[in-house]
Amino acid sequence: MVYEHSTVTEKQNVPSDRPTGDGLLAPPFFATAGFAVIAPDYLGLGASNGPHPFMDAPSEASATRDLLPAAEQAATHLGVHLSHDVLLTGHSQGGSAVMAVGQTLQREGGPWRMRALAPMAGPYDLAATELPAILDSRAVDPHRASAYLAYLLIAWNELHPFAPNLGEVFTPPFADTVDALFDGTHGFGDIAAALPPPQQLFQPSVQELITHPSGSFAAALAASEVCRWAPRVPTRLYAGQADRDVVFANSDACRAQINAAGGHATVIDLGSVDHVGTAILALPAIRHWFLALSDH
Repeated sequence: MVYEHSTVTEKQNVPSDRPTGDGLLAPPFFATAGFAVIAPDYLGLGASNGPHPFMDAPSEASATRDLLPAAEQAATHLGVHLSHDVLLTGHSQGGSAVMAVGQTLQREGGPWRMRALAPMAGPYDLAATELPAILDSRAVDPHRASAYLAYLLIAWNELHPFAPNLGEVFTPPFADTVDALFDGTHGFGDIAAALPPPQQLFQPSVQELITHPSGSFAAALAASEVCRWAPRVPTRLYAGQADRDVVFANSDACRAQINAAGGHATVIDLGSVDHVGTAILALPAIRHWFLALSDH
């Protein structure tokens, strides 16, 4: 099975290095149940060079896809036979990555066979759901919203340039300091504490771009659409109603997009739990479900 970790800003806070949070706990939680677990770092994190292309669906998919044959080689070296059946789960950014990886595996076919998708609290619908919520302090914690959006805009401006310099993205004096916060040495909580709410951090033109995407920014959003396809495997979207990092409506939007494409997905409403609480409640249920699927 595959575990896709949630958002990290510290380069070493990944499954292959010195993880904390879900990157530390989730992989062994599944491994102790008998699964062979793959837990990618994503590009730009861990030993990978360069900046992390945050929320870039194509690179999230490739980072995972490349680990599958590597895992098989490692298992062969250890004298262990791996099934080619693949179960996928992940939290937050990792929830979105699950859907990107699933679409890639289904499109490619080949030896790796998806059995189930179980993403948790993913920002699946950036353009119409998550980004508008980020600008609404009633829906998303404003300081964490600023950290998420700053991370995304810095990364996407490298991949799909929409602003010639950060002075056109961030207001003074933050335009001169924000980039350094994402150098791979600062924790997400520290970054969030250092930033003001979005309305004070981002230039009015950027707030307008987020509300009405156009040009290369709109193209970047389109490249990271992860639910506009029809999975041919059971798909459960786990979400909490009190999540102020990734709003619950993302899961409803993802389900609607999958159903519109001819597929079927179920939203598992975990009630009034926050972002981390979603993972705490969902992971045991997902492990139980994956074990049941493995028995067949």
